[in-house]
Amino acid sequence: MQKLFILALLATALAGCIGSAPSRIADNWAIEFSRAGIETVKPKDSSLPSIKISSVNVRAPWDGTRLAVMRKDGSVAFDPFNTFASAPQIMLRGVAQDSLEGTGLFSLVLANTSNASADYSAEIIVTRLALDCREENQRLATCALALSIIDGRKVVATGRGEASLPTENGDYSTAFSKVFCTALSQGARRAIEENPLAPKGR
Repeated sequence: MQKLFILALLATALAGCIGSAPSRIADNWAIEFSRAGIETVKPKDSSLPSIKISSVNVRAPWDGTRLAVMRKDGSVAFDPFNTFASAPQIMLRGVAQDSLEGTGLFSLVLANTSNASADYSAEIIVTRLALDCREENQRLATCALALSIIDGRKVVATGRGEASLPTENGDYSTAFSKVFCTALSQGARRAIEENPLAPKGR
């Protein structure tokens, strides 16, 4: 009973951004590949370089399962009624692979679990993954990230991406899926535009 009372107080404190408490304890949201969030550059081309995702990391305090809420006073709250289905950086590994494939910038995108080698590797750091409620009557799913493309131990290209999307309909899976895919697509495109890459041996 005491736990439910505390949760009710938290819901009241977040009202206006998160909304009133749902009838159940929590909703669990997934982050999946969203083709709508990808700006396809061109069709898949075997003459382009291949890439392997070496790591996907989410910085604190955005790395937890409870949705982080950015508030007007500069503080960060954590929604007890809306959570990610698992730790974000675990969910984002597969989504990152699908997203980079969708850009058309690479001939092949390998997961970090693959035993195969690629021309380059990619490190992705998510610097923000939150609900942005800093403006009144605004609830935005937001994502910002940095992408580094590496040749051996040398960083050869970098790019940053950022995206936000209104979530008034309460569908956090769709919103966070799209903003992550959009941000990664932007980061990859900017990295390649500034430092064009060629397959090894060409």
